[in-house]
Amino acid sequence: AGNRRNVYVAGEFFHYALERDSGCGVCVSAPNPNFSGWYLMASWILTGETKTYLPYALNNNMATFANPRPNAPFAFDGKHWGAWEIAARYSDLDLDWRAGTPGAACGGGCVRGGEQRIWTLGLNWYLNANVRMLFDYMHVDVNRLNAPGQQIGQAFNVLGTRLQFTN
Repeated sequence: AGNRRNVYVAGEFFHYALERDSGCGVCVSAPNPNFSGWYLMASWILTGETKTYLPYALNNNMATFANPRPNAPFAFDGKHWGAWEIAARYSDLDLDWRAGTPGAACGGGCVRGGEQRIWTLGLNWYLNANVRMLFDYMHVDVNRLNAPGQQIGQAFNVLGTRLQFTN
């Protein structure tokens, strides 16, 4: 992650290695699966504020970037509107492991969790240092096979909002 003035860019890759329960009976001989995913995002604060780098976060002791502190916090006088940010994000998550070929059943403890790709466009409104409203549009595409190997994935669109309070 990093920022330059009022532009912020972040990305992350993650890899999960799962250990199956050896006492479950059915999966005793099945190997342990691995999954991975990643995302890239960028935002631009239209009103000019920046996100401050914090060498540690109170919730997990890891470095992070703080929300911007609006230069003119929202007020009902019609002159102060807080900070506004537009953002975009792309994420790719692969929950398949030895999924096999379409149209055929998979064996050997395979996992057909699917592949999920999400495009997100957002508008964030920072009313003051403690209150933020998020407005997001997401296009979700899930590519997934069922046990016999038939496509059961789907694509759909989501409109989401969130009101967030912080200290």
